[in-house]
Amino acid sequence: MISVSLNYNRSDANISSDITADVQVDLLENDIPIISGGWQCSIRRNGKSLCRISDWQENYLQSDDENIGCELIEIESELDNNFRLRRFLLLDTVNQIFIAGDVVSCSKGVKRIREVELQYESSFIYSDMLQAAPLSRGGKSDIIFRPYSNLRGQLKPLSFRVIPFALSSVRFLRAIDGRICLSQDCCCGLSIFAPLFFDFKLSRISKPAIWRELTVGENMEKVTSDNAVGYRIKIDKDQFLIYYSLTSPANRTLLGHNLIDSICYAKFDPKSGVNPLLTK
Repeated sequence: MISVSLNYNRSDANISSDITADVQVDLLENDIPIISGGWQCSIRRNGKSLCRISDWQENYLQSDDENIGCELIEIESELDNNFRLRRFLLLDTVNQIFIAGDVVSCSKGVKRIREVELQYESSFIYSDMLQAAPLSRGGKSDIIFRPYSNLRGQLKPLSFRVIPFALSSVRFLRAIDGRICLSQDCCCGLSIFAPLFFDFKLSRISKPAIWRELTVGENMEKVTSDNAVGYRIKIDKDQFLIYYSLTSPANRTLLGHNLIDSICYAKFDPKSGVNPLLTK
């Protein structure tokens, strides 16, 4: 059984000037660490680091009390220059999927100037018993992590695959010095959504994967990616969908499915369409 914990009661004194946020994430499989340590991110606006100026606040928490197999944690903090950082973790134990991401957005009332550039980098610490096998030298594809083959007589961490959803703005995804490192640029407005998709189902890890950014509609018009985003991923016979609103919820559509939520995580079937597993 995969479990995740998030500890964000850390002092800002432990954060260097070029790190915007650092919280503790522990992702375990039967108490064996897969990811454990600081989830760091640095955000720059026109080359200058954005800094946190408020404590973390728990924005939303949904445990698996109703036995739906999904849990969601959201925390947020204010940044300087009228920006906010929202950090979320979604765990689907039934389908063995973990999604983690950061949302950087400007506060309401701030004019969205297209000339402003946002640069985002984040990293997770993975187990030193795992080795990385990137599936592309270009650095924008998925990476498979497996235990070292010479491990003997000890419990091994679970193999997994990590995929960068937002390909249109991803600069690279790499495994560097024991960290999973994502670098991404803002492609529209003053907001950026930086998610990573972790797949822990062993039967899917080596199967071909295809993922796409989807068109979100509102009032018969395309919604820009600084307002809402949607992604679909197909691995073997399974298809999943994630929708995230970077603004206040609105009546929108995605793959013919009507949405009034901030978040929708679903399975997708060509015959039955979108089947939500978690909404908020």
